[in-house]
Amino acid sequence: MIGSPLAGVLLGVQWQGLAGWRWLFIVEGAPPIALGLIGLRYLTDRPEEARWLPADERQWLVQQLAVKSQDIIPG
Repeated sequence: MIGSPLAGVLLGVQWQGLAGWRWLFIVEGAPPIALGLIGLRYLTDRPEEARWLPADERQWLVQQLAVKSQDIIPG
């Protein structure tokens, strides 16, 4: 409901020497880029590093992954 009217307005804009279609790409592309950078900052590779998880949940997850990895390794 917001995107289509906003796109229509932006297509008619000529500002800072850029055509409206370029502003449309900038305005619609900026939020995904920003969220991607935020995700790179806060998402971790291992649960041990996930400081946003409560300690008990982090420990439970580490234990579950250890059990699963033992199931996969033959021996």
